[in-house]
Order: sequence, then C-alpha cells, then structure tokens
Amino acid sequence: MGVAPAAVQKESTHKHTGKKTRDEVFSLYLYRVLKSMHPNLGMSKKAMSVMNSFIHDFFGRIVSEASKVNTNEANL
Repeated sequence: MGVAPAAVQKESTHKHTGKKTRDEVFSLYLYRVLKSMHPNLGMSKKAMSVMNSFIHDFFGRIVSEASKVNTNEANL
C-alpha cells in the first residue's frame, strides 16, 4: 500500500558527471596581509577583485616562465 506503481515513480534525470572545478580566490589571504600591515585599513570588493586578478596573472606568468626553464633544461 505504501509503494507507488512503477509508472508513477519518476527517475532522477540529474546525474553528477564529474568534480566541480574550484576557483582559486586569494581574498582571504590578501585580507590577512592587509590587516597585518595596516590594521585600520579596509579594501572594497572591487579593489579585492582587481588584486585577485593581479595575483592570478602574476602566477600565470611565473608558471609559464617555469615551464620555459624546465623545457630548456630538458633539451640540454
């Protein structure tokens, strides 16, 4: 009596196909450094976004240079 007929039961169409990619955000670390250097200052969301983009760009440049150095050493 508690079981619904098979025609009435619906199958779940949502299937989890993989891991969710995680965006790296450095705002917490930027905030900690800011407060350790200047405890009375703050930063707007826009400024935090600009700094986050700056750090992503900087790390991207470091990675590309490290890749070039690694490729050059492998060719020796």
